Amino acid sequence: AKEAEKLRVRHAAEIAAAEQRHSAKLEEMERLHAEKLARRDASHAFAIRFQSRTGVAQLQSATDALKRELATRAKRTATWAQKRSHAARSLARARAAREKERER
Repeated sequence: AKEAEKLRVRHAAEIAAAEQRHSAKLEEMERLHAEKLARRDASHAFAIRFQSRTGVAQLQSATDALKRELATRAKRTATWAQKRSHAARSLARARAAREKERER
């Protein structure tokens, strides 16, 4: 009976030591996993910030290009409107001159 008791105590001690090693190993694995997640989150956050910055830069350059294009179109339109008004004025003068000639 004493032998069985000693064996049971020794087994209990071995089981406790194994559980302690196991819990230490689990804690270590959880810590490493948390560090890995933190690194991944940090790199993901960096990627998101980088992407948003470059996205903003691309959007800004696209906006600037659109502004230049609209300014060019407006200038071209104004030029054509001016040319048309000059042509219309010239035609009106010519028409008036012809009518004056007919009246003579």
